[in-house]
Amino acid sequence: MTRYNHAFDIAFEVISYEEDGSDVTADMIKDALRDRIDSLFDNDEMIEACGCPFDTYEMEEPKARRSQEYLDRLKGSRKNDI
Repeated sequence: MTRYNHAFDIAFEVISYEEDGSDVTADMIKDALRDRIDSLFDNDEMIEACGCPFDTYEMEEPKARRSQEYLDRLKGSRKNDI
């Protein structure tokens, strides 16, 4: 079965003191991104926030199989969170 890899992006904000963002750290980005994703789950707005994919390509079969195994594991771990 043909599988496709879709790239999406998501907007989030980081507050800093420097106009050019030079004081933004990896931890600040991580925290802001985590907060944004949590809020999208809480408000059921993930599809609206991500929109359409901006890039898509057909996957080779071995990579597609590995991706499905990852998704299956992820689904299993999310069930444990509920």
